[in-house]
Amino acid sequence: MEFAIIALGPMLLMMLAGGVVLVAQVSGFMQNSAFSKREQFSQNLIKQYVMEIALAQTQVFQRSQDLEVLTSRLALSNQELGRLNDMKSKFLSMVVHDVRTPLASIRGFSELLMKKSVGEKEAQYLKNIVGSTDQLGHLIADLTDLAMIEAGKLKMEKALFDF
Repeated sequence: MEFAIIALGPMLLMMLAGGVVLVAQVSGFMQNSAFSKREQFSQNLIKQYVMEIALAQTQVFQRSQDLEVLTSRLALSNQELGRLNDMKSKFLSMVVHDVRTPLASIRGFSELLMKKSVGEKEAQYLKNIVGSTDQLGHLIADLTDLAMIEAGKLKMEKALFDF
């Protein structure tokens, strides 16, 4: 009997150890499978986030390029507007200067003619001419003020006034 225990003992131990190893391997496989699924899910999630970030970066880059194009077009438009504004200011200055002198002459000659004896109809015409030259004079003064404001040459001064 001792011989059977001695001969069967290691075999029993081997079978017991094999069973433990088998259980360990099955358990490890099951754990490895669950771990592998979690790891796969995590990797897929990371891949999805990386793709979304790459797409967002591409969109940001494209919008940045679009903004640069728009900025350069805006700068060119601003330069052109500045050039046109300078031309307008020069034109206003020239028109005001070139119209003011003949207008003053027309007004002056009309007033001289009014002092002479003229008919009632002619006197009314001369009053209309003087009135019209006064209106044009006010318009020219406003244009002069506008040109001076745009050129930055208008000076402001404090003064008391009554309503």
